[in-house]
Amino acid sequence: MIHIDISYDMKQVPITALYVSKIAEGYGLSPKRASMPCFVLEAIMETRMKQVHRDDPILRLDIEERKAKLMIRVTDKGLPYVLAEKERHILESGAVDRFLFEQLGADGQRLSLFYKLPSDYTAPEG
Repeated sequence: MIHIDISYDMKQVPITALYVSKIAEGYGLSPKRASMPCFVLEAIMETRMKQVHRDDPILRLDIEERKAKLMIRVTDKGLPYVLAEKERHILESGAVDRFLFEQLGADGQRLSLFYKLPSDYTAPEG
């Protein structure tokens, strides 16, 4: 699992989103398909940066491969997540294969994005 904590700094958003897309390529997604997490994460992180909790202004990204899927999770303790029409359209337009919202009570909320890995992808041993 890859774990990234991003403090409140809007300049980190595009750099982090691009980095995650490069990680997605490493998991076997084509460059075109790997650009989707970059686009989606940039929109999500920009929104969440504006709503982070002042006492815990961190966005946590977790990236892992599980059962032939790449899972990217964004967790924060900010205001409860309410999808704007634009965000819902992005998530439902095919930019992700599946997404999931989780309310974590005092631990905030988590948005998970799932990308199906190519059938010829093999996980590294270890």
